[in-house]
Amino acid sequence: MLYIIRSENDTVVTRKEEGISPVPLVFEDYNNDGYPDVRYGYNSNYYYETILLFIPDTKEFRPIEGIDNCDYAYSKNIKGTGFYYSYAPNGCGKNNWISKLFVIKDYKIRDLGLIKYKQCEDEDKGMYVYRLTNDTEVLIEKLPINESVSCEDYWIKNLKNFE
Repeated sequence: MLYIIRSENDTVVTRKEEGISPVPLVFEDYNNDGYPDVRYGYNSNYYYETILLFIPDTKEFRPIEGIDNCDYAYSKNIKGTGFYYSYAPNGCGKNNWISKLFVIKDYKIRDLGLIKYKQCEDEDKGMYVYRLTNDTEVLIEKLPINESVSCEDYWIKNLKNFE
């Protein structure tokens, strides 16, 4: 069980969590609103996180729906924007990975873009970039391995193409 208790001894979060190898809980301003949010995760074959956003009006925390999917692992806000991206190792000793570009509206994720980085498949090596619309992947760019960049660099440089 996860409990977050204020100094006045009142409980603001109670959550039953199941997982393997819990990762320490961290208070950080995930959505850049000036208030500390809660982030914690679990390792298994993949890494899963839960993020609870602080609601200043009620002084409570609310989870982002769907963020506890391994596709959203290690997610970060793109500084100065309302956009977020993930970095999720996806096999082959972390040489394959995916990254999703998304926004959060009403505590729900809306996907905008996807990068699939494939370094281990001989025929399919490369960095594949997709626009996501209504759960449909539309390939917009394929970069060879020697021209690929980090997911953070790609999303920052190309953010305007996904707005």
